[in-house]
Amino acid sequence: MACNSYLNELKLYYTEHSIRLYLYQTFDAAIKYGNFETLKYMVDMIKPIARSSSQLIDFNGLLYEASEHCSLEKIKYICEEFSKKRLNYYFALAVAPLSGDIEIVKYLADKLASCEYSKIRKKDYDTYGSFDNAAKMGRIDMIEWLAEHRSQDREFSSMYYGAIEGGHLHVVQYLLDINEPIRQEPHEEHGTLFDYSILYNQLAIAKLLHQHNIRESLDTPIDFASLNENIEMLAWLSANTTVTASERVVDNAALKNNMEVLKWLKQHRTEGCSHNAFVDVCREGYIEVAQWLYRNQTIIYEPNDAINAAVGNGHLELAKWLFTTLNQRPSTAAMNNAAVNNHIHMIKWLVDNSLFSFSTTAIDILSRSDNLQMIKWLNEYDPSVGCTERALYSAASRGRLEIMKWLRENRTEISCLKKLKHGIYSGGAETINWALDNFAIDLDEMVNHSRDIKTIKWLHDNNIQGIFNDKSMESAIKGIQFPLVKWLYENRSECQCTIDGFVVAIETGYTEMIHYLLGKHPEFANQLSKPKRHLEHYFKNDDIEMIEFLLENINFPLNKLNKYQRSIQSKEYSDISNQLLQDHIKKKNDLFG
Repeated sequence: MACNSYLNELKLYYTEHSIRLYLYQTFDAAIKYGNFETLKYMVDMIKPIARSSSQLIDFNGLLYEASEHCSLEKIKYICEEFSKKRLNYYFALAVAPLSGDIEIVKYLADKLASCEYSKIRKKDYDTYGSFDNAAKMGRIDMIEWLAEHRSQDREFSSMYYGAIEGGHLHVVQYLLDINEPIRQEPHEEHGTLFDYSILYNQLAIAKLLHQHNIRESLDTPIDFASLNENIEMLAWLSANTTVTASERVVDNAALKNNMEVLKWLKQHRTEGCSHNAFVDVCREGYIEVAQWLYRNQTIIYEPNDAINAAVGNGHLELAKWLFTTLNQRPSTAAMNNAAVNNHIHMIKWLVDNSLFSFSTTAIDILSRSDNLQMIKWLNEYDPSVGCTERALYSAASRGRLEIMKWLRENRTEISCLKKLKHGIYSGGAETINWALDNFAIDLDEMVNHSRDIKTIKWLHDNNIQGIFNDKSMESAIKGIQFPLVKWLYENRSECQCTIDGFVVAIETGYTEMIHYLLGKHPEFANQLSKPKRHLEHYFKNDDIEMIEFLLENINFPLNKLNKYQRSIQSKEYSDISNQLLQDHIKKKNDLFG
């Protein structure tokens, strides 16, 4: 919905569901593909949640994504609306060059330079990534601007690596021309600069480095060339360097299903393949490569694993060849996988060749996958095939109502059940209605775990008794199901927030919901006598916004506030946090004398 800017539909969804559901996927879609109005709606929705909420909403991560994918206008909006979230401009600046907009780089650099807490967040000093990403984008103008205005970030940069990743020969040449230092330590994963250029399939850059006598290799770059399916690079490396290769060189070509590279390697190299190569190729269904490896490798390792991989992934012709050539039979687990993946052609072949053998939990496994057709076929072929009550629970937890009905009607293991032990809230109202007619159900558990307000409304409309209570309210609060909290207050008088539920609301950090509950229960503001319990988490996380909110809205006893202030004097909390508490205590002292 956010991806296509279906704003009305998105609003409707979040009026009935917790904002936690699909939050990051939705926000990410709004950032990358949605219009400005959709982004504004998402920002407004999460703005009332504290930066260090127990729900762990990563505001810095949202800015990070926006800095790469959004326009400057949208980034400014996010920064302004989240101004009290103490955003991490370090990480945002590091990724900003990937936007391709130097104005975004300048804006975030300015925000970083002017934010009052920039000098106390030393653990985040890693903006050298901005130089690397500018090189990755091929932007010499960005590199030069950063060099002039953010020279402190350059020391640990790896611009050569960034330029190689982006395939920018002109940037590598520029760095060589200005004598940019080359890191003495090789890349922790991919070795030296020369190795890295081969990994990223940059033959022209590799030749340039080679010309400048930057030839050191600590890895096996010929393996990388094989992975890139680049015969020209393989030939150049073999002719002009002494770099080594490993058995991965054949593995890589095999897993790329590239017969031409395999033939070249056979002619020019002596390395064989690894133990896993044949199995991996069979898993992918590359029959020609599998047959070539069989003919050209001295030993074929793990032949049973190979036929299991082919059978489980539905590669029928390959499975036939393996059965005939290697005389291997698939395992029960492989047959289960074939059934779960709905490879009925494979199952029929196994049956025709008397290779058919399923585990005692086959139907249990199938019930997870919404594969009723296969369940019916399997049951018809062999009614004695295994099934336990877990099959029903698997189907119930995923809302597979048709499978639940079929199991109830056709499997004695299920038809004899009297009570469901596990929640069925995932299936919604229709599933619950059917289950209530067929089983005894723990309705309290179901209500307290349901995330679907439609299900709750259905229970209400159908006058299901004895399931709405204070625990239902607390569960809704804990899940940040604010629409459900309001609905319960408006429709179920027996559902009230207790002081324990209000404490849970504070832990969520959702200020809008806390305000609402205080409106319903103003007495709660005077019932919290332990400021340490409610403030400590937010002080530890330097969450100025939430500290300020709690001090303004909760009437903590003055003597307890003084005691808490003394207890944190030796701790390394920020000056701003301490000042907020000091000012609040002074204000209360002035007010009450």
